[in-house]
Amino acid sequence: LPSESSASTSTSKTPVRVVNIPLQRNNSTLRFYPSIISKAKLPTLQKSMATCQLYRQYTFGPYQEPRVHVMLSSSARQKPTYGYNYHGVKMLALPIDHVPEFE
Repeated sequence: LPSESSASTSTSKTPVRVVNIPLQRNNSTLRFYPSIISKAKLPTLQKSMATCQLYRQYTFGPYQEPRVHVMLSSSARQKPTYGYNYHGVKMLALPIDHVPEFE
């Protein structure tokens, strides 16, 4: 069952709400931060992501995934191999400054 806690982020020392969701795979945990983006900033970020041209759709075998992805990271400029690898889908993160509203 999900549990709640609080944690500080790298950009803020103010504790934020964290929902910890246990996963069956590798006995790991997904940490969800439901309030990390302020309600005041949310409309700007939503508009930015709706017009973003960085989304990628991957294939597995002859099929396209039924979703699109975008991965942004503040570490992507220093470490260009930073990314994601899951079931044969490999995705490199793009620098977060590609979407200035996220900085």
